[in-house]
Amino acid sequence: MTGVQTCALPISQQIELLTHGNINDECHLYGPNGKYLYLCRRWDFAFDGEWWTNKGYSIGRVDLATREFSLLSQDPQGVLTLHAAPNADETSLLYTRVTVESPSEASYDILRKPLPDGTPEMVRGIAGGAVLSPDGTRYAYSNYAEGGAIYVASVDGSSNTKLVAEKGLELSWSPDGTRIAYLADHETLSCAHVDVVKADGSEAPVRVRDCTQPNDFVTELAWITRP
Repeated sequence: MTGVQTCALPISQQIELLTHGNINDECHLYGPNGKYLYLCRRWDFAFDGEWWTNKGYSIGRVDLATREFSLLSQDPQGVLTLHAAPNADETSLLYTRVTVESPSEASYDILRKPLPDGTPEMVRGIAGGAVLSPDGTRYAYSNYAEGGAIYVASVDGSSNTKLVAEKGLELSWSPDGTRIAYLADHETLSCAHVDVVKADGSEAPVRVRDCTQPNDFVTELAWITRP
């Protein structure tokens, strides 16, 4: 009898430079067709002799084939555009607009704009962090009029369902569109739990990570599909 030994093969990685310079890009998102990398770019960086300063964030994207960067929003100082959410054919984009009114006050709105150019339109006020479902028919968002409660709304405006009454951030859809993972703040430890809730609001959230250490931060969530 011949024995057969199996072993895990090493995984290789390759790193490529897409953009360069002192740009400090954030909130990266691959487009649904794998052609573009969407991001939030700080603009008008300058060194004042002691600190690097900037005037805000604007949404842009990198063509992964040509490495060409294009700006999708050009905003005045005090207005930040964040959390790009392109639709399936990348003809339009949901995003969050943050208007800084004072050092301690800001307003949040969800807007939609045609791609690559077009006039933005208001989708939902006092809300932000919109994330489109995998099939592009719904979007999850944080309702700041209710302290950051999590809702799911249809893109066509026909439905709007509350999933979680408490504040939720960094919303992330499961690949099959049935669940949403999000960060839930610990009231006293300044750290983030990770909870999962059904996207139809039929069940209470389930905690999959309980933060127990002060200042234990989680910044992004991503679902992993296993074969």
